[in-house]
Amino acid sequence: MDKINKLSLPVVILLASIILGAFFYASEVSKQKSIERQQEMKLQEDGRVESAKSQESKALEKPVYVQPKQNKDLILVNYKLDAQDGEGLRNDLLLAAYNSPSQMCPSIIAERTTRQHLYYLVLDNIAKLKSKYGKYRNSISYIDNNLAGLDGIIQIVKDKCASLGVLF
Repeated sequence: MDKINKLSLPVVILLASIILGAFFYASEVSKQKSIERQQEMKLQEDGRVESAKSQESKALEKPVYVQPKQNKDLILVNYKLDAQDGEGLRNDLLLAAYNSPSQMCPSIIAERTTRQHLYYLVLDNIAKLKSKYGKYRNSISYIDNNLAGLDGIIQIVKDKCASLGVLF
C-alpha cells in the first residue's frame, strides 16, 4: 500500500500533464485554424475590393463624350456638352464688347498673330463646333439655330469694333 501511495502522486501528475498538454495542443491547433480562416477571408475580401476598384477605375476611364452616330438624341447631347465648354468664353467676350469695346477692339488686332485674345479663342471654339457638328445643321434644328447664334456673337463683336473704326 505504501508503494501505491508513493507511485500514485507521480502517476497523477503525469496523467494530469498529459491531459493538460492535450488540451493545450488542441487549443493551439484551433487557434491556428482560426487564424488561417481569417487570413483566407481577408484575402477574399481584398480580392473583392480590388475587383470593385478595378471596375470603378474602368468606369472612370470611359470617355465622357459618346462618339456621335446617327442617333439624333445622342448627337444633340454631345453637341450641348461640347457647346458648354466655350460658353464662359463667349459670355466674357460679349461683356467686353458691350462694356469696354474701346479697349477690346485694338487688343484683338494686336493679338492677331498669337491668337491668344478671347476673340480668337471663341472663334476657334465655334470653328471646332462647326467642323464637328456642321453636317447635322439640316437634320437637327437646335444645332442649326445654336450655330447661327454663335455666328451672331462674332458679328456683334465685329459690329462694335467697326463702329469704333477697328476692322478685322
